[in-house]
Amino acid sequence: MSATIPLSGGNLLSPVWELYDVDDIADIAGSDGTKVNLLLSWERQGFCGLDGKCVIRNTFAVAENGDHQLEFSFPGDVRAVFINQTQVAGKVPNAFWTDRGRRTEVGIPRSLLKPNMENEILVAFDSLSYTGGISHSFFSIRSIEDQEAEELLSIDIPKQNHVYLAGDRKRLTVRYAGTAAHSLRVTIKDDFHQTWVDQVMETEEGRDAYILDLEEFELRPGFYECVVVGEGKSWCGAVEWFVVEPEAIHCSTEKPPSFDRYWKAALAELNSVDPGFSLSKEERLCSPTRDGYILEFESMGNVTIRGYYFVPKEDAPHPVILHLPGYTYGFEHLDGFIESEGPVAELALCVRGHGISKDDFDPWDSMTLWAVGICDRQEYVYRAMYMDCVRAVEFLLQRPEIDPARIGVAGGSQGGGLALATAGLCGSKIAACAVFDPWLCDFTHQVEIRTMVNKELQSFAEHPAIPCDTDQMMAVLDFVDTRYFAKDIECPVYFSTSLFDDDCPPHCGFSVFNSLQGDKTYVVYPNDSHLGESGQYGELGKFLEKMLVR
Repeated sequence: MSATIPLSGGNLLSPVWELYDVDDIADIAGSDGTKVNLLLSWERQGFCGLDGKCVIRNTFAVAENGDHQLEFSFPGDVRAVFINQTQVAGKVPNAFWTDRGRRTEVGIPRSLLKPNMENEILVAFDSLSYTGGISHSFFSIRSIEDQEAEELLSIDIPKQNHVYLAGDRKRLTVRYAGTAAHSLRVTIKDDFHQTWVDQVMETEEGRDAYILDLEEFELRPGFYECVVVGEGKSWCGAVEWFVVEPEAIHCSTEKPPSFDRYWKAALAELNSVDPGFSLSKEERLCSPTRDGYILEFESMGNVTIRGYYFVPKEDAPHPVILHLPGYTYGFEHLDGFIESEGPVAELALCVRGHGISKDDFDPWDSMTLWAVGICDRQEYVYRAMYMDCVRAVEFLLQRPEIDPARIGVAGGSQGGGLALATAGLCGSKIAACAVFDPWLCDFTHQVEIRTMVNKELQSFAEHPAIPCDTDQMMAVLDFVDTRYFAKDIECPVYFSTSLFDDDCPPHCGFSVFNSLQGDKTYVVYPNDSHLGESGQYGELGKFLEKMLVR
């Protein structure tokens, strides 16, 4: 996957647009727009899942009144596209989840364009799609008569997985190939949005390369976004991420006062609840090689928790992987579990508020899950959710078909945070842990990196059912932050991360990873987002099987 935008015939549209938070194009008059770069994800720029209607605007010039074509792909519901006040395209539904990258082509009547003058394009749309961190927004206007022309812009980072280690020569190359001279603006920002490089280079027609020596900027350990925008007779652009010495990234791991007592009390409260473990065999979950069950037990607060339990039919005892869910995910897609022929048992746990565990606890109609109880650390939802995971480990330890010395735990996003917390709370009971881009990590830095978190916390503070401010919320979040569990994790840990992840920034995952005391491995995916396009979850399973199967 590449973040580079290849252009045929030269794109007349800059990737930088203006966004107006208005319902109709007529409302942009007198309104202030916000600059947005379509090379970057909406989440990175502070916009995610806008519920209302918005308009984006751009201007362009044409040299002569020839035939031109508009081509676009947009992760949102397009209501209409206007050029010079005339509608040229109607409704184009969001295809992000069904046909990602699908492009719509529209011929532009000659009569609409004004040669050698400013032309305007307006796009009215409804809610933006979640993207995970990679921009899938693309708009181009090009001359049909100039189809053979091509302009290519790329950022070459000469390190595997875009990781510069201590002692490496740190440089990158911007390459341009095209039929006209361009002015290339190179901007490098860290994940905290601080600008480190802002330079302009001039290219000649044909091929050109610009080597940027990063040593002179004294980049500190961390993650960096490189954006290049080329302007000439047409526009082009590219974006890549790289990381400098990730193993030198650290955060404070000094536990909040009473942290250990807090979790000791939580475990005692869990132990006061009779688990009442029960299994119900389900034929729909069975296969020639596996039996499938619905697990049910009681957890903290006498909430009923369920999960999907799969056991190989071959001789026991088996190693087992406890799979923990991402935010809102209830393991609705079970084919992979059912069809697996591996020698490992698996428990896909639906923690409270997820999947088949919503009977006793389902807050979604009133507020988003992570806001529940956020003003009181004794009532906070993740205190109880961590206990759901601990109880699942208790279930596995007492099963005769399971080898108690070979329990692994895995998860991505929220599931990754749950896995780290479980490994910390259960200590030597966990033999291996594998996570990708875990959430619930280093909230102190996450609120600085991911601007959407600040908006969410502020919306919580304005909710009538939440009687506290954001400072009080952060104090509660401190008690579920997985960075404080890192030193209690005894097992080997595998951590994978995506450089384009806007949900769970790699920096926060490394804050925990670098605090681990035992065996650990990390893998960086330079062109993935939070969606894990390279199949990261499957790699977690491979690691755990390697660690657990004898």
